[in-house]
Amino acid sequence: IDAGQTWESSVTVSDNAGADTGTLDEWALIFNSGAGESVCAADCGADDCEDAGEACPGTTYVVDTFGATSDYLDNGGTAEDIFFCGPWVGLYDVWCKYTPATDGQLFVHIEGPNGVGTEWVFGVYDGCPAGPADLIVCNTLVHHGVIVCQVQAGQTYYIRSAARNLDRGEFIMDLVGPPCAP
Repeated sequence: IDAGQTWESSVTVSDNAGADTGTLDEWALIFNSGAGESVCAADCGADDCEDAGEACPGTTYVVDTFGATSDYLDNGGTAEDIFFCGPWVGLYDVWCKYTPATDGQLFVHIEGPNGVGTEWVFGVYDGCPAGPADLIVCNTLVHHGVIVCQVQAGQTYYIRSAARNLDRGEFIMDLVGPPCAP
């Protein structure tokens, strides 16, 4: 945001239960520039690494695995399609990608909304299609919501996230590291 730039903000709250149940079913907080560009609550998640959307430091990503398919269960894949990280496994995964402008360290933070709920398995790969040999780092302690790895300028990295086991859910992801390459 440049000095002197004007920003609009809005909050949308809706109850889609069809009656006054006292339960809030969905919410959104979106910050928009005068041009309507989203700078918060973006979604980079895709079902395959080839289709992954770009994720950059400085934006909070709200992603879910509700529509994700399992290459292993749904598409007749092999054991290599299962996301293993230490003792944890995730079957319904989504992908984001990150290409840094400079060398440095990348911190990936993932947690469920409000820091509770579904447990997440996530990792960073240095290739796509991504197999076990391409995995650089993952959260081997399932409650550990931050992973760190070294990144090189111009190299595209793929961030894979899945709810543990057969679960599905929504998560929030933040990246801290070198800015994205143009």
